Amino acid sequence: MTWFSSLRVTAAFFSFSVCAFAAAPASAGGPSPTAAPSESAYAAVLRTINPKLPLEKARAYARSVMADAWRTHLDPRFIMSIVTVESAWRANAISRVGARGWVN
Repeated sequence: MTWFSSLRVTAAFFSFSVCAFAAAPASAGGPSPTAAPSESAYAAVLRTINPKLPLEKARAYARSVMADAWRTHLDPRFIMSIVTVESAWRANAISRVGARGWVN
C-alpha cells in the first residue's frame, strides 16, 4: 500500500508543479500565463520524479509526450501523469503480473 500511495503523491506533485509553470506571472520572468510549459519544464519535472533519468532521455520523453499530446488532442499533463503512476518513468518497469511498457 505504501508503494501505491507514494505514486499518488508523485502524480499529484507532478500535476501541481506543471500547473505552477503555466501559472507563473509574466512579470516574474517566467512564461506568460497562456503559454504552454516548454520541453525543458517537462524534462525538469521528469528528472524530479526519476532523478536517475539522464537529461537527454528526459528531454526525449518530453518531446515524445508533447508530440503525442498534440496528435491525440490530450493534455500533456494527463499523459505524463499516467506514465508517472504506471512506471515512474522507468523504461524497464515490470508490473506485479509481468506487464511491460514498450521500449524503443
